[in-house]
Amino acid sequence: MAGIYRPRHSERTVLCRVLFHYFDQFLTEYENLFEKEYGYFRPIIKEVVERYLDCGNPRCGFACSGFPDCRGKPEEVKRMDYLEFIARVTSHIPDKGQVTVRYYGLYANAHRVKIRKVEEGQHKLLIIEVECPQSPAEAGPR
Repeated sequence: MAGIYRPRHSERTVLCRVLFHYFDQFLTEYENLFEKEYGYFRPIIKEVVERYLDCGNPRCGFACSGFPDCRGKPEEVKRMDYLEFIARVTSHIPDKGQVTVRYYGLYANAHRVKIRKVEEGQHKLLIIEVECPQSPAEAGPR
């Protein structure tokens, strides 16, 4: 039996409510309050926030997926102004085409190259020819 779609009600989240109520004010006051600390306002921020506010809206299309509960511990809590909160959250939005994934440890390019060189030195390519048995049609009459 297929599962029933239950909307996630993103409009109930704190982030969505803050963005819905204060993002326009944030846009008008960004230059005076945040440009010095966070740099010029990047247009991608407005695009991403508008798409986020439409997320979960069935009229805009949707996809279903499951995620584990990932709530943080109460001691990571900090009080701040709504506009400061928006500035901090939107500062993490990457520009289009910007690479945001970095590989460390075993997945790092340097490690993979090192392993490849070691493996190339230890293993030689061997070509073994084996005769394949003929199919009954090729074998002819017995």
